[in-house]
Amino acid sequence: MPFSNKSYLVILFCLASNPVLADYNATVVGVRASSQNLVKLNFKQTLVKANCGDPVSQMNLGVCFLTGFNVERNYNTAYYWFNKAASQNFPQALYNMGVLYYKGYGVPIDYKKARYWFKRGAIKGNKESMYYLGIIYGLGKGVAKNQKIADYWLDKVIKLGDSRMQKDALNVKAIVDKTKK
Repeated sequence: MPFSNKSYLVILFCLASNPVLADYNATVVGVRASSQNLVKLNFKQTLVKANCGDPVSQMNLGVCFLTGFNVERNYNTAYYWFNKAASQNFPQALYNMGVLYYKGYGVPIDYKKARYWFKRGAIKGNKESMYYLGIIYGLGKGVAKNQKIADYWLDKVIKLGDSRMQKDALNVKAIVDKTKK
């Protein structure tokens, strides 16, 4: 079946927006900080890139649908786009999949599934995933409480040097320490 001129343009656009060449430093960092970075988002262009397989665009669309930023909030569509990016092991999308299950956004709360996604994100270096693993193990959400594993992940967050995350991790460690007494 021959391609139309429009098809060739989409194929060329997909090749030009290869996710390997994407600027991952411009990626939205976490669901809670996303709307600031999405102000510059060109929705149509992002949708084309996402359909071409760009994990940054897929993740950004997930954030749009999760938060209702410039679109009607739709948790199922957010899940779809996060899952597409997560299937490419994009660390921020792995974290966002964990958030969906941890908070119950469009899916039942399931701490075991949240832990699965957070662990994948943490292994890829996502500090928010590390932080949530510390909470899950420290408070025993879906797993047996394990102070050693909680401290391991929270200490990794502290060593990464992000002052907001360091403060949050120290606060969680203090709460977890109180619950073990």
